[in-house]
Amino acid sequence: MALTDTLSKMASSLLAIAKNRAALASIELQEELGRIIGYVIFSIAAFFCILVGIIMAGVLVVVLCWDTCRVGALGGVTAFFLIIGIILALKLRSSLKNRPKILAKTREEIATDIARLKSSAKPASE
Repeated sequence: MALTDTLSKMASSLLAIAKNRAALASIELQEELGRIIGYVIFSIAAFFCILVGIIMAGVLVVVLCWDTCRVGALGGVTAFFLIIGIILALKLRSSLKNRPKILAKTREEIATDIARLKSSAKPASE
């Protein structure tokens, strides 16, 4: 009877650990999805700003042949969009380089659980 109680308690403990680790993995996957959505938004914004900057630079070249009043305004708008686009692209690149590994905390917790189970199993066998 004692053996079945011990096995039952051990099984329930293992299931509780597995449940906690699955919940942690779920949270980490949700965080990763949020980061991916952020990367996509930054990518679209950077692409849009660089594209508008390039178009404005082309319009600037055309306007250079016209009156001088339009040149300053178009140059400023062109520079603004290009600078914003480059800043967003650099921020995206930095975010992608520094992103955490997927499920890193879950793997750490599972490794800790395994170490604890191994250490608790050693005294029982000695």
